Amino acid sequence: MKQANLYIPLFNSNLVNDELDSSSLVKDEQGLYRSLEMVLLPHERVEIAPYNDEIVRVSTPDHPFEKSFFTFKDFFECSKKIDSTKSFLEPKAVIESLRSYEQLPYVWGGNWILDSQGEAYLKSLFKGKSAQFIQNLKYLFSGLDCSGLLYAATLGMTPRNTSELVNFGNRLAIEGLTNTQLLELMKPLDLIVWKGHVVVFLNINEVIESRNPQGVVITNPIKRLEEIRLTRQPSDVANNQTFVIQRW
Repeated sequence: MKQANLYIPLFNSNLVNDELDSSSLVKDEQGLYRSLEMVLLPHERVEIAPYNDEIVRVSTPDHPFEKSFFTFKDFFECSKKIDSTKSFLEPKAVIESLRSYEQLPYVWGGNWILDSQGEAYLKSLFKGKSAQFIQNLKYLFSGLDCSGLLYAATLGMTPRNTSELVNFGNRLAIEGLTNTQLLELMKPLDLIVWKGHVVVFLNINEVIESRNPQGVVITNPIKRLEEIRLTRQPSDVANNQTFVIQRW
């Protein structure tokens, strides 16, 4: 078992080398490149095994996945080490971090934003690669998906996927409540969540989320609840027709 030293993209495709070296990333009908599963944070535990000359197979007990992850072996062979330990942040710091991501684009699998120093390091790490490869790789660090927004803001202390977030913390009793009653009940950082999406409550006037294609947006809670309730209802049980509220 090793620990990651860098922010490392993990892919569900073993063809990622060819995909990133192409003139443009192949995206689906929703405009999403779905080969990226997540970005591994420094100090997360991993096991790696050779796959080919450039790619390694990755598994991590911190993020169970029914299939293998893949990534570039260069990420594990470099000497650079980022000092980043997981620790719970104060709610105020999490909220400030969430707000700092407003207007960033939605990127499927995205949960870390690359700074200028990180961009320079990517270029040095993959100096034999084409400019297009580097550009495509940078795209993976340019935005956040819905649960990735929260994951980035908490430095990886919350579950990475909504399938886990629906059971994270304590579930509030909301069956049959009106939107106004929900608003009176919620506190900052409560999660309006279902398997597939999460919205973070900030205050009675604001919720924040990363949506496709809008990206990271702050909206009015009542208006957002009205929109959600067109297809889902508040419940104490999570299923494909409901949403729950989790407090952590």
